[in-house]
Amino acid sequence: MKHSTYYKCIKLGILGAAMFTSACFFDSKDEYSADTVQAEAQKASAKEPLNNAMEGILSGENMDITNFDASDFKAANEHYNSAIKADKNDNEAKFGRALTGFMVALGEPQMKEVMNEVTGDQNPALEMTANSQSDVSLAVAKIAFASDTEFPILTQIQDDVSEVMLPALDLAIKDLESVVQDGDFKMEMTIADESRFVGASEANLLLAGLRLTRVQMILVLSRDFDIDKNESYNFLERLNLQTGSRMGAGNLTSGEVNSINHIISLLKIGSPFLTLREGWEARFATVLPELKLVTINFEDAVNQIKANSQFIISNEEIRMSDKQNLQDGIDSAQKYLENPFVFKTPAGDEISTYLPALLKNTDVKALFPYYDFYTSDQWENNGLLFFSDGQTKTGDINDITDIMNTPTTDYNRILKMKKIIHFQDPTFNGALPGMTRSKLWTIILNNAN
Repeated sequence: MKHSTYYKCIKLGILGAAMFTSACFFDSKDEYSADTVQAEAQKASAKEPLNNAMEGILSGENMDITNFDASDFKAANEHYNSAIKADKNDNEAKFGRALTGFMVALGEPQMKEVMNEVTGDQNPALEMTANSQSDVSLAVAKIAFASDTEFPILTQIQDDVSEVMLPALDLAIKDLESVVQDGDFKMEMTIADESRFVGASEANLLLAGLRLTRVQMILVLSRDFDIDKNESYNFLERLNLQTGSRMGAGNLTSGEVNSINHIISLLKIGSPFLTLREGWEARFATVLPELKLVTINFEDAVNQIKANSQFIISNEEIRMSDKQNLQDGIDSAQKYLENPFVFKTPAGDEISTYLPALLKNTDVKALFPYYDFYTSDQWENNGLLFFSDGQTKTGDINDITDIMNTPTTDYNRILKMKKIIHFQDPTFNGALPGMTRSKLWTIILNNAN
């Protein structure tokens, strides 16, 4: 009896395991079935709002970035989203979602607010470009008293943009990566009341453009540009264009001294200013690889240009000579992104250069010579800035001024400055591979005349 019960338990256990396995591998994993009828219906519904949206852009009626109307783009985007839910492999819907999704993000209230803050008339920083000293002084004063809505902390702007735009770009790029894999891709659009087609060439061109936009955004959003003091710009109130001249007279107010010391704290070697913001390391590391992908997408776009004039980009618009020039430019970009190139100076010195290495720099201040700042009790006699070799002071800004004002040859001026200026990194983060301080000064002196 006991044995009979024991065997029954084993049988039930085996049966239970079989049922569990069946549920895991079969019942819960139904075979995917696309609803192509629903997908086509949604794409058809997207055409009218997409055409209206494109007409608004092409006519110039909807080009105000501070008041951008994304309602038509949003309506089309929702239909393309529904089409993809019905058929996840529909590349026409993916192209439509990529095209409209980025524009929808631009029209989000958060982005409109950012655009008004950055480019709107109420932004006092825009007056900094004025030629009049009084206008510049007025702009500084306005920034000092600006509220957050008039001139917000730059980190807030960076966070708003990254929160809205980067996810939209990520999804659009992912969609287009799928589209460009389809060499037979073809989608009809109405542009300026004319029926035209987009194909793999147009998709690659859009993909390259969105990748490049993402690179530019990451470069701006990942860097610490904040100059505020405790989330305020009030310290600027105490500074004006005459502050420097009064520094030499030694009669700065305590408020001016504190304000100058805040600016010094930003510019000191080792400060977070102009370094990567926390949490952006992974995004920043994608910049150079993505630029290489941009050149590949451009190359594919050129190679896939159709002869059919019904396509937006066709051989009728782009001559063979133009295509060759484009290809030559792409080849050069790919070459310089992959390997250093060597050029000769007028004096015959050979310099190996790899400029993309600058895109890997995590602290702009590390590209400068060694420098530091005097304390406030020394400003009257010495100015603000002095140079060093990394350990010992070698001269200050007044010494450089004296050298530049002394009547002599450029060679002699540079020879004297060589004793004062010592580069932290003579390779400039690898932009000049193998460069040394001694070799760099030799090249500068050789080409001084």
